[in-house]
Amino acid sequence: MHSAKKPQLLNYVVDGHGPPVILIHGISASSSDWWRLMPLLVSAGYQAIAVDMLGHGDSPKPKNPEHYSAEAVYGVLEDWIEQLGIDSPFYLIGHSLGGYMSLTYALNHPDRVRAMVLINPLYSLKQLTGVLDLFMPLASVGVGLLKAAPQWLVNSFLSYNDSFLTKLDTETRWAYSRDIKRASPNFLRIPATAPDLTPKLPSITPVTLVLWGVDDRIEKSDSFPQLVSGLYNATGKGITNCGHHPHQAEPELVSRMILDFFELHPVRIRDRVAAEEAMRIDPAQVAGRLEEFIRRNVDEFQRDGVVVAMSGGLDSSVVASLATRALGPEKVQVLILPERDSSPDSKKDALLEIERLGLQYREVDLSPMLSTMGIYGLTPLRLLGVRSLKAAIVQHQHRGVHGCQRCQGDAPPKAVAQSGRRLVGHILQVKADQGSLDASLYVGWGEI
Repeated sequence: MHSAKKPQLLNYVVDGHGPPVILIHGISASSSDWWRLMPLLVSAGYQAIAVDMLGHGDSPKPKNPEHYSAEAVYGVLEDWIEQLGIDSPFYLIGHSLGGYMSLTYALNHPDRVRAMVLINPLYSLKQLTGVLDLFMPLASVGVGLLKAAPQWLVNSFLSYNDSFLTKLDTETRWAYSRDIKRASPNFLRIPATAPDLTPKLPSITPVTLVLWGVDDRIEKSDSFPQLVSGLYNATGKGITNCGHHPHQAEPELVSRMILDFFELHPVRIRDRVAAEEAMRIDPAQVAGRLEEFIRRNVDEFQRDGVVVAMSGGLDSSVVASLATRALGPEKVQVLILPERDSSPDSKKDALLEIERLGLQYREVDLSPMLSTMGIYGLTPLRLLGVRSLKAAIVQHQHRGVHGCQRCQGDAPPKAVAQSGRRLVGHILQVKADQGSLDASLYVGWGEI
């Protein structure tokens, strides 16, 4: 896991590789709010990206109260997501105020969000329980009180008061109190400035899972089924024995529900991104591992060296080079295996590589064996031009020869060849009917 900070934007932590999941914490918390959930996402093959919202955690904390409106905080968050440069749809997970921000982002950028998970999300001030609802107009007073309160007082209040951090253990309560004191006290101004999203819920189209603790004492628990009903495409589930922070109280249960939801709505990583990720290797390290593999197997099987068949192409040249580096040229024997229809350039290229590596070689002509198999009674393979068709013909002939030997006793090779010709004749006829092969290909099919 590592921390990163963009100039004038937000601090965040990243862990894992895979489809990206952006996690947005609630009011007064920080990216550390996800410390139980992130490892579970990473172990399941996702990349977890947890942000500190403006005024929270290690992100900037402007002194001007005007920066602490829902609109201003969302604007900085939106710019930060853009700077991440994620070029495929991603997952959003938002808790409480982070749920409000997630809903707003999904409303403005529906094509960017593959799926969204909201945990006890805020979407309307009408959700707040009585005491908090009355407190909203007095946010400026709360700012002053929080600024003056020492850390020990905040710790004591949250350690013994079950109204806010319902069903959480002592360690989590202390971590939450530390986040409150390191945040700007102006965060208390944010909720009162948040417009009610209820009228816009039907326009929020990304598929959504809503999870909530049924013992929430900050937001009314009956507000969450109403959210599920209002959204365009949502399902929801209340979690028993949890308050406002089910991802802290029941992380394994919540993670299972989230991962099951993600599996139903997988991210399609763009081919270019997947290809770039696949090619992020250390060539020298991979070569060293392959060379060790060659040495280990030669020793294990008590062999004097290895034999490499070289075609002049890239694959066999790389294998010959690795074997030479692993064992030395004196322990590598090369075979060149031409046949009647081989390109002359293949042998030429193979000899150049053999000379470069300082290897000894033998040449074995495969033409007699292929002739016995009946291959040359067919149209020359180089005229077909379709690699898969060539392979099908050779495989059929090989199975035909061995099939006759096993099942038909001493059936003559001629019968095998005729069977092969019927197969290929049918394939070529179909191709010719489609106008992709010339009828002259049939000329010269003699008996074997």
